[in-house]
Amino acid sequence: MNIFAEFLPDFLQFDAVDGASLILLFGIILLLGSLGGKFFQKVKIPQVVGYIVIGILIGQSGFQVLSASVISMLNPISSIALAFIGFLIGGELKTSVLKKYGKQFTGILLFEAIVPFFTVSIIVTLISFLITKNIATSLAIGLVLGAISSATAPAATTDVLRENRTRGPLTSTVLGIVALDDAVALILYAVTASVASSLLGYTGGSISTQLLFLAYDVFASIGVGSLIGFLLSLVIKNIMVNEDRILTLSLGAILLSSGTCELLKLDTILAAMAMGFFMVNFATVKTRGIFSLVEKFTPPIYVLFFVLVGAKLNIWNITPYVALIALLYLFFRTAGKSIGARLGSIVTKAPITVKKYLPFCLLSQAGVAIGLS
Repeated sequence: MNIFAEFLPDFLQFDAVDGASLILLFGIILLLGSLGGKFFQKVKIPQVVGYIVIGILIGQSGFQVLSASVISMLNPISSIALAFIGFLIGGELKTSVLKKYGKQFTGILLFEAIVPFFTVSIIVTLISFLITKNIATSLAIGLVLGAISSATAPAATTDVLRENRTRGPLTSTVLGIVALDDAVALILYAVTASVASSLLGYTGGSISTQLLFLAYDVFASIGVGSLIGFLLSLVIKNIMVNEDRILTLSLGAILLSSGTCELLKLDTILAAMAMGFFMVNFATVKTRGIFSLVEKFTPPIYVLFFVLVGAKLNIWNITPYVALIALLYLFFRTAGKSIGARLGSIVTKAPITVKKYLPFCLLSQAGVAIGLS
């Protein structure tokens, strides 16, 4: 039972929202989120942690300013945030960068995704079996958590990079990896979810069926983003001159991409990345300043996104078994990501800065991992 909610006046507990209360709610989230982010930044902790902590305090685990129904209603904000993030990541994927770092990206990506998958899957399965004595359930849990562990949070990662205004080979490598990491996580999840369903006696579809749905998700997402990005690039390249209009058109295209993916149940990040990729490579001169302008729109969107991520968490539902599995997951995912990133950097002969610091850049999780779970 949540005792904190009892201390909050009724008018500050949003069980449903209309026009006026929605404006008030956004004001509360942005104000508290910004203050929380600034406080954590002052004590040398990334501001994204502050946003999530504020979300926990005003969400299901804290004073319940946001009810579960309101959080669910605000889900489109997460989709919009991921679209902006994907668009900006796609803008970093210049063909010149891919030619220079492509093999390095691929090598590191495989190691940093596969190693945590095996470490988490094996340990969680073993410990869960020792507790439950049920091998099928334990293996199903281990495989699914292993697949989820391979994902990295593009939102949190890019926010920290933006906060510190980083540039160089390490930044290029991180952005390249998080751009592709979600696709690997989706593939692993599709396979393991099918295996887990079979182990638990469900008949939701064979592995081939799951892979077919996965292929549709990935390629259709990229197709939607590529089409919008290609058409947008043509318009900007041949018609648009005024930077303000280019910015407005770009923002409209990002929202169009996000909305289309929501309707078709596609991956918002992949679509937005494809759109950003087309814009930066096919309308290079005119879009050079657009990405920096779009980036200026993202701080309030980041605040809303991460506060809502924190608000969804409900620590009162955590049992001792779940807590133990969560701790094992956290420890062995961290170990797996660190070892995998290090091995990948060594094998691909990455620069010393990448070898030294990359493992610390791939530990955050949100977005895709929460969606898969």
